[in-house]
Amino acid sequence: MYIPVEGRHLTFIVPEGSGKGTYSSSLYSMTSHHLFVGKPALPGGEGLLSLESGTNVLLEYQDAKDIPCRFETVVDELPDGGQHLLSLRCPDKIERHQRRENVRVPVAWPMTLTAGSRSLQASLNDVSGGGCSAWLSGRGELEVGDDVEIRFTVRTAKQSFHIESAATVIGIQPAEDGKPLLGSFKFTAMSDTQRQQIMAYVFERQLLDVSLRNAGRSIVF
Repeated sequence: MYIPVEGRHLTFIVPEGSGKGTYSSSLYSMTSHHLFVGKPALPGGEGLLSLESGTNVLLEYQDAKDIPCRFETVVDELPDGGQHLLSLRCPDKIERHQRRENVRVPVAWPMTLTAGSRSLQASLNDVSGGGCSAWLSGRGELEVGDDVEIRFTVRTAKQSFHIESAATVIGIQPAEDGKPLLGSFKFTAMSDTQRQQIMAYVFERQLLDVSLRNAGRSIVF
């Protein structure tokens, strides 16, 4: 089963009741029947969340392979009352959402955006087979829902290939203290060949990252 990794962040959701809300927690330890997670902090530093036995909760997290997972479970009582921990029953089923084509990897390549008669220069932040995000040099030129043309070059140690695609703006992060805007884009008209080239690059980058992590190293492109 794709259980949470001990010590790694997880999102703790109480869908209804007096403790209804979304919180942050982490897995402390586990047995064959129970998971023990830290009691989430209440908003405003008002202490820790306490839940009655039988309360339904939902956990969302990334497993050891960084694949998004989620499961529903129920709170159990701890024998000692559990001042800092919550006891959760081990789930019967874990949903694991692996969409390889949507996995994004960080990059720092120049990109050109064309919106109507306007041409904007940008720097890619990450890319996947389904879209990308980029740091924009201008301010306020784009809005969510705008249709644009995106052009950039994928660079590898062995080869480079040009990407050109229609896209839609799906997000604009407001600028802060003079920093550039971060825009998110969904590819809407890309050739199958170009999409496969991006996905092949993403897959190779993931393999390289795993190899480097196993060797105790990291790399940034």
